[in-house]
Amino acid sequence: EENISGYDELILVNPTHFIPEDYEPELETVQGKYKLDKKAAASAKELLKGAKDAGFDMQLCSAYRTVAKSAELYERKVNQYISAGYDEATAKTEAAKWVAPPGTSEHHTGLAMDLVSSDYWGYYSDLEHDYDKFDSFKWMYEHCAEYGFIQRYPTRKYLLTGWDEPWHYRFVGRYHAKKIHDSSLFLEEY
Repeated sequence: EENISGYDELILVNPTHFIPEDYEPELETVQGKYKLDKKAAASAKELLKGAKDAGFDMQLCSAYRTVAKSAELYERKVNQYISAGYDEATAKTEAAKWVAPPGTSEHHTGLAMDLVSSDYWGYYSDLEHDYDKFDSFKWMYEHCAEYGFIQRYPTRKYLLTGWDEPWHYRFVGRYHAKKIHDSSLFLEEY
């Protein structure tokens, strides 16, 4: 199968690759208040329906985020560390372990979403615990590539990516998702 979409599914945004200042995704609502890039949104809706058909009620808890919103979240985390007694430089380093600094988050692209099941929210109120222990995680891992998504920050790749977020899914299109999933590479390696 050949990738003929011409769509820039593989834009790389991470701590060393900032999002271009002029990048503007065309957004579409996927679920509730959450929006994704238009092409990713269509696939995300199909993925949510596929999960529901398999018995999993999946819920977005983050999707498109502006650089300004990331700045707000990052500064809030930095201030939490400063309030706990850290100096500013250390507070920024520690905060960056939990919140991507502005301009470095895949959420800016509109191609990334954080997704958990309603049963997960029944046990936990945040995204820090045992997501990979839930059956919904196993279904998502096995099927997300069919819809053009990859699990972007799997726990097994933490030392390479710097992130342990098994709930973070990235749209790369069906062609690339299958190749990435089958190869067990993460996006930077691919």
